[in-house]
Amino acid sequence: MEFSDDFSVLQGAFRRAEQQALPKTLAEIVNKKDCKQYATVITEAVNDIIAGLSTHNNSVQKFSRFKIHAAFFVKWMDRPSSISEKSDDVVKNSHETGIGNLSVFDTIHRSLPAFDTPVYVSLLKTCGMGKHCSECLLQLPVKTQNMYLAELITCMTTDLDDGDVQLWIDMLQSAPTWSQGHMETYGESGHQVITTLLKSFDKMKNTVCERETKRRIIKLFSDCLCCMITDWPTSRGQSHEGQKTSARSLSENEVIQHCRRLDNLLTRNVNLESSSQTVSLTHGLEKISPYMSHSKNVTNLNFGVRLEVIATVIPLLRDVLCNVWPELLMDSEDKCKDDTREKQSVTRFSETLSTLYDTLEMLSVSDVFREDSLTEGSENIPSLRNYTEELCEKLKNISLAPSDSAPISAELPETHTQIGKVTDTSISEDVFEVKFKEAVWRVNERLKGYQECMEWLLSSGCRQLWFCDKRWIECIGTNLPGMSSAQLTIQLITILHEVMSSPTSEINQKELLFKLREVTLQCFRTLPIMLQNRIRDHIVDTYGLPTIFEQSLPASYHQHLTTVFNQLVNVDKKSDFQELLAEISSLCFQSPCETLSKAISVAISSSAQVHLIIQILQCMASSCKHKITSDKTILCQELYQAGITSSESATQKNNFLELVRLLLQPFQSPLDQTSPLTHPPLLDVQELVKTCVLPYLSLNYKQTDNTLPTSTALLLFKVALETAGSLDESRWLIDLSPYPIMLCMCSLLEECNVLWDTFYGYHGSKLEIKELTVDLLHQISEIMKIGLAKGLVDRNGLIWLQNRLEGMDWLVCLHLREFLQDTNCDHKQNVPAELYDICDLSSSHWQPFNADSHATGEDVTSGGFLAFVQGCRVSKQISDVFLKHLKRGNLAPPEELYKEFLVALVQVLPQCTRAEWNTIVSVLQELMHDGTLRVPYSTRFMKQLPFHEFQGSYISLCTSQLLTSVLEVLSDSSCGEWTSLSLWRHVTKMYAGTIKDLAENKFSTSYTSRFALTQIFCHSCQAMSIIPQDATEHVFVLSLELLGMIEESTSANGQTHVRELTNQRTAMISAIHIVPISEQRATLNQKLISCAQLVN
Repeated sequence: MEFSDDFSVLQGAFRRAEQQALPKTLAEIVNKKDCKQYATVITEAVNDIIAGLSTHNNSVQKFSRFKIHAAFFVKWMDRPSSISEKSDDVVKNSHETGIGNLSVFDTIHRSLPAFDTPVYVSLLKTCGMGKHCSECLLQLPVKTQNMYLAELITCMTTDLDDGDVQLWIDMLQSAPTWSQGHMETYGESGHQVITTLLKSFDKMKNTVCERETKRRIIKLFSDCLCCMITDWPTSRGQSHEGQKTSARSLSENEVIQHCRRLDNLLTRNVNLESSSQTVSLTHGLEKISPYMSHSKNVTNLNFGVRLEVIATVIPLLRDVLCNVWPELLMDSEDKCKDDTREKQSVTRFSETLSTLYDTLEMLSVSDVFREDSLTEGSENIPSLRNYTEELCEKLKNISLAPSDSAPISAELPETHTQIGKVTDTSISEDVFEVKFKEAVWRVNERLKGYQECMEWLLSSGCRQLWFCDKRWIECIGTNLPGMSSAQLTIQLITILHEVMSSPTSEINQKELLFKLREVTLQCFRTLPIMLQNRIRDHIVDTYGLPTIFEQSLPASYHQHLTTVFNQLVNVDKKSDFQELLAEISSLCFQSPCETLSKAISVAISSSAQVHLIIQILQCMASSCKHKITSDKTILCQELYQAGITSSESATQKNNFLELVRLLLQPFQSPLDQTSPLTHPPLLDVQELVKTCVLPYLSLNYKQTDNTLPTSTALLLFKVALETAGSLDESRWLIDLSPYPIMLCMCSLLEECNVLWDTFYGYHGSKLEIKELTVDLLHQISEIMKIGLAKGLVDRNGLIWLQNRLEGMDWLVCLHLREFLQDTNCDHKQNVPAELYDICDLSSSHWQPFNADSHATGEDVTSGGFLAFVQGCRVSKQISDVFLKHLKRGNLAPPEELYKEFLVALVQVLPQCTRAEWNTIVSVLQELMHDGTLRVPYSTRFMKQLPFHEFQGSYISLCTSQLLTSVLEVLSDSSCGEWTSLSLWRHVTKMYAGTIKDLAENKFSTSYTSRFALTQIFCHSCQAMSIIPQDATEHVFVLSLELLGMIEESTSANGQTHVRELTNQRTAMISAIHIVPISEQRATLNQKLISCAQLVN
């Protein structure tokens, strides 16, 4: 049976159970007897699923059972009563911890009904899933965990039976992982579960009847106590620092992480290629979470946490052994007679008591029971000391049988060493050498106890070899990958860190260090990618950046890094991608910074690799979020550097922006395409804006080769705003204080009013900056309007912004006029006083000010038309207002008005962007259309009147003539002081674009169209004779395109009048004749000859 069919089997079982429960639903069943009946039906389905797996590997079956329980766990949390029946505070906490976000799992098992706690507890008991319940609880935040655990315990302790006690034992056993005398736990989360379960035992102790169950419980208490005092610190200073832990508020991102972790358990594929991989994955699931969630074992837990557990266990032990179950101390093997099983049980229990006695002895002589160790809510220190002494006295005279099956690690006494030096001389070197060789032999031959031997090689008992003898690491390396695991990898990392931190200078240390690094990487490579990610997080969280590998990267690392990324071009199938991903993950394990830098560099260099690089980064998502400072991640830092290097190439800049756009988008993990869960973006948009945008929203800062160009910063800001397509997604902008950002944008516009002045220290295009700034300011204004309407933005900031704008150029303020009016702000726009001479503007929205030009004695009318053209270029809305209020009746005659506009256009057009240029041209055409403006048309290229009416082309021809006249005035010596080559290239580019639009609008096969195209072509040739020869490129290309249009129009209509063709040909020849550059002139003549009908 495939695992994808499992939920359909469960669905059928739940339907049968619901039919039996009618008229109630499973969520309404509270009677334990009924719950057990329904749970039995579902348990049979679970057993059928496990039995029907394609493999009978025990690890696969355990893992499948774990995933099935995860589904139960989610449906239990998703029940309506889990929220509706709680107080307002609990409801609020539940919502904050992600319980309200469980709808993300609907597509996985939406057919399964939700059920209440009694049914869930019955399922745990009948299916034997108590262990999995603890594992899932440990994935939740502490507040949510406590709430649900309390609910479970309340249900279990109501009408107690043997099944409830067994469930309690299973949950306590799996809350931590008990292994080789130490405990790995989830830190605060794990100790809370342990303590809560221990305290609940007081309600169960009188219910336990079976002797074997009692012994198991005593064994649990003993193991817990032993683990809590293992390696108890002799110095208490550091322990007390963590004694009081503060409650941590839960963020939305953490909630999503908790849901995602559970979703991974539900959707991960169990059909692995080999049983060894299955064992590795299952072992990793059981072992890695404790390390990753807290990154330290119990010996590193703070003092207060451990003391709380000790203070809970000792009174329980004293109560059950001295008062409730004193008969357990009377058992002996002699009383068992021929009952072999009972005899073995008594023997094991005797060993437990022996271990417990040793633990209590150690506890009594340690510094645990200091008076300053008193914690709120725990037993007082004198009572704990008395209880311990009382238990020691009870156990002192009990006969304990020695164990014949103790592993080799137990035979070797623990040594307390300093780095590189053995301080315990109780073991002679010869004896130690024998023990060491025996351990290596057992591991190599896989003899009984080889796992314990492997643990011993990695324990402090063998620590004296870590720094000077490489035989131990060679033994581990020889047995890889068969013994690889996440736990082994972390142990090797810990040892590697100690060896690298060692001050010793042994001869063999360099060679040993190389071998240790090699084996650690080999062990890491064999793990599944998800475990690799968690281990990589562990090493960064524990040791920080740079990693312990980065501190001494081999010389071949960078070469290998380049080689691996060069192989991306050959990736054409999934297996190739997986192999390459494993290599890149290993490289990232050694140096996250270098790997991310190389990945970004490859993506920027080749557009074909951008999406593949994104997939690789998504597979290693957590590595992108490691922080090198408190507010900056590795990914953002590397993107900042890439933005600097890519700014010099248009292709690389486009690839860079595409990469950033993809990084800002949520994604589904490439490792699990079937999961419906969407992961948050790899790149945080707020961090990007704070790091790469806000510091560079000015042209006045000192730019160097190591700073981001303002144009690149604005492009990144544009990508960020475009990626956030709705108000909810743009909340990050509102959180960044948008009013100062808008003010910075206005300052940029003011600095770009004059595009072509000399600005030292600035390397970039003011034109590009101005276009981007206008666009961004409009987008921010739209977001702000919605935010203000919904009350998400403080309106007091509007007054602050309005006051700041008063000191800026009036044209800059025009860009925000619509925003300020739409937000009901009492705003009057300042305009030059001379504009009132030609426009009748309303005093309720406009107010005049005395411009500097007016004070210099310039003609009022000229100043008015200059302000009119300057204002019209801002936007179509502003130009419509100015045209509407233009005093057409009080203006000069149209012929004289032409001169005023010509003077204004010469000053304004060179400083315009393409959008502003088009806006001004549309205003001029509207004035021509209503007769307000008349452009004197030159007959220089018209030998005689055309043979048809050309009124339909009048406005287009006049526009072309007017723009050509602007170029002619610009070429005059009076403008030579401020017209640079850059300005000319910009003007000719804008001119060519406008003329091309005019020609395309008039293009047809009619006589009128061909006449208009001919005249426009002649104007372009005239323009080439006017402008500097180094700036003619755009106009020359325009002339060739116009000839192509004329040729197509003429060849499509064979009835063209011969004299008309002759006139047009003569006009074009004369126009080409005035082109100053001979190569261009020859090319145009050749193109003209190709017009066959014109030649004939």
